Amino acid sequence: MLTANSLSLCDYLSALPGMLRGRAFQRAALRRELAACFGVDEARIGLYDTGRAALRVLLQQHGIGAGDEVIVPAYTCVVVPNQIPALSATLRFVDVSAHSLNFDWDVLAAAIGPATRASSCRTITACRAGYRMRCAPPIRK
Repeated sequence: MLTANSLSLCDYLSALPGMLRGRAFQRAALRRELAACFGVDEARIGLYDTGRAALRVLLQQHGIGAGDEVIVPAYTCVVVPNQIPALSATLRFVDVSAHSLNFDWDVLAAAIGPATRASSCRTITACRAGYRMRCAPPIRK
């Protein structure tokens, strides 16, 4: 793990100009690089300090609000479901597979209703783990 104690005097001095320019400068530079990398207008790049802040903005930008339902896996980090009631949307927990700890895809499909506007995959094992489990033959003990 990199800490201040891990830095040599040379490392610290070379980083000093960036630290003195400040966070706003660093964020603007990152925004420019990302816009160039993805070939989009710089104004379309949003930078957030936390995943929960990014999730809330994402839900807001998609118009999630009162009368909408957002499905989350029953096994998830508490910060994910906390963002949904804050937008006046309805939170709905759906069971996960005991094998992947991700959505049981058949249960998720059955849970989607007319008010469902979004669902959130867990990021601990990510959707890819559930996808592999879905495509792979069942694991036999």
